[in-house]
Amino acid sequence: MTFDSASSRWIALLFLGISLAGCSLNNNVQDEEQDSHYLAGKSCQQNMDYKGAAEAYKKALEANPNSSAAHRELGLLYADKLTDGVTAPDERDRNYSSAIYHLEEFLQLNPKSPFADRARQQIMGCKFELAKTVPFTLVSSGLQHELERLNTTNTVLRQQVEQLKLQLAQQAYTFSNRLAALQTQYASVAGSSTNTYENAAVVHSGQAVTPSTRSSGQSTGAVRQSTSVGTQPAGAIRTSSAPARLPTGIRSYTIRPGDTLASIARRYGISVNALTAANPGLDPRRLKAGQKLNIPSTRS
Repeated sequence: MTFDSASSRWIALLFLGISLAGCSLNNNVQDEEQDSHYLAGKSCQQNMDYKGAAEAYKKALEANPNSSAAHRELGLLYADKLTDGVTAPDERDRNYSSAIYHLEEFLQLNPKSPFADRARQQIMGCKFELAKTVPFTLVSSGLQHELERLNTTNTVLRQQVEQLKLQLAQQAYTFSNRLAALQTQYASVAGSSTNTYENAAVVHSGQAVTPSTRSSGQSTGAVRQSTSVGTQPAGAIRTSSAPARLPTGIRSYTIRPGDTLASIARRYGISVNALTAANPGLDPRRLKAGQKLNIPSTRS
């Protein structure tokens, strides 16, 4: 027998042993999954009786403590279904601890299982959940003081934000009321000014001329005669029926707001034609305040 042939035999025997071990492991897993207790657990699990399933898998482990399949199913139940909805901290922590134990046993018994990666992820998740329940006193004193300071600061800032919200709401309400009052006041003043402008009359020598006549510049002859002293505006000049006596010669008159040729002619006791003749080129429809007129001394 040569060295090469001997080494070849050893290698062949090694591969044969590995193959037999793999087949044996697969056969063991299949046998585990055919156990009556394991099958009862799967049936309960399909019917969503998770506590009954856990009891069945525990019986499977009592019959075969090395049942990787029973460890796997128990670990997954404790990590997910049996912990879901549990509010008691102690019970929740026990479930996470049991999940870690059974899943680690599963990995030790069957490390090459297709479910190995999922089992490792579940173990990490359970450890993370357990870490959340670590007592706060285990944290370093410096970090604990810093967390307390941040918590206090956060509380103060929340209170300040609420106060600012309240102040802004009050200011907005006050501003809204002020704006409404100003709008009402403005509308009242504007309405009063409009009525005053429309109804006011320019009083001249006891005669009133409407603003529409004044603004259009047309001489309409619409004159209101004051009928009583009580309604006559202060400062109004009361005129007599007799025309004013004028000195001889021509004198000048400055047009006032509201004047018309007819009112000026009546004021000086002359005709409109005489007044027009004394002011060649005068347009009766375009009289302007401050314009000078020549007043003849004789009646026409």
